[in-house]
Amino acid sequence: MHEVTFEDAMMADLVPGTNYLKGSDRNYTRSEPVRRIFKFPGLRGVGNMGGIRRAMQQNLINPSSQEEAFVVLLDTGKHENWQNVYDSASGILTYYGDNESSRHYLSTNNKGNVALEKFFPRAYSEPEAHLAPFFYFEKQMDGSVKYVGIAIPYVPGVAEVDALSLRSFRNPKTGLPFENLVGHFTVLEVTAKREWLFDLKRGITDSEHAPNEWLRFLVDRVLQSPVERPLGSRGRPRRHERISENIGYRMAIFRRTQGRFRRGLLESRRCCDLCGMTVEPLLVASHIIPWSVANEYQRQDLDNGLLLCVTHDALFDKGFISFDDDGRILISETLPRPEWSRLAINETMRLSHVPKKKDYMQLHRLNIFK
Repeated sequence: MHEVTFEDAMMADLVPGTNYLKGSDRNYTRSEPVRRIFKFPGLRGVGNMGGIRRAMQQNLINPSSQEEAFVVLLDTGKHENWQNVYDSASGILTYYGDNESSRHYLSTNNKGNVALEKFFPRAYSEPEAHLAPFFYFEKQMDGSVKYVGIAIPYVPGVAEVDALSLRSFRNPKTGLPFENLVGHFTVLEVTAKREWLFDLKRGITDSEHAPNEWLRFLVDRVLQSPVERPLGSRGRPRRHERISENIGYRMAIFRRTQGRFRRGLLESRRCCDLCGMTVEPLLVASHIIPWSVANEYQRQDLDNGLLLCVTHDALFDKGFISFDDDGRILISETLPRPEWSRLAINETMRLSHVPKKKDYMQLHRLNIFK
């Protein structure tokens, strides 16, 4: 079995079947490997306690975002009331939530049951909602953890009401009754690249580093073999095929999200925010922070959008124009003045619809405007 040292864990990919070793500190909370694996420079990681650990997206534009970047599931093997079970042949994981007291089942410290109750419905019936991957680990006798794969809160052929259920238990020590969730996941035994984990943490959900098996589920809600594809006929992975497939799935996500974004802008106005042109097929939903660098929240936030005609969208996208906080146009000195009339711009123009959030346009002025 392959092993990764504690020192190397924060730079390593997650490879199915790999053991990630604990540190040498006698205090296990400081040597706990899961916390080390999900440590990112300049970003918050995950805690060192609990079987279900949520890592929240860090969105600099919207720091109050409550969306999870990913969730860690750790089978510690310590619970007497229940035993998590992973069937590697079928790829089905039965995992119990994090409540074992008489309090409300959603009132746990780590909010693990909150995450389960949030993402099972999204996986089953809300294809346009954000879905965070769950990374499943099993704790070993020596304190190391074995990465198993990506646990998806969805089982083909099983109804949502059966995939996640609320059950009654009795604490064997106190005799008090309590309720807890029981979830059934499909585990994809596929590698999670370090770059993908970093992108997820920053809210970039359609990362080029995401596994195709994960992207396929996001787009089509289809799960195939839970195990990684075999090597090509010559013993080498068909890398060009996987790259093409990856691009295809990410384009599908782009079209779906962009279509929803454009519809949202059109519902509030039916003309170019700058010139008033009303020919709808020639109106473009333009992101202030470009799609290519925006995170998921920013891509769907209507305050990060302008509705522009194709000409003014091109000027804005290329940085030839921008706008101040009041919506007044700023024209780049690199754009020759004789071209202004041909491009239907002048220094007196203002946006008819000024975004409420000013941070987006400030970043556009600093990073894109020429």
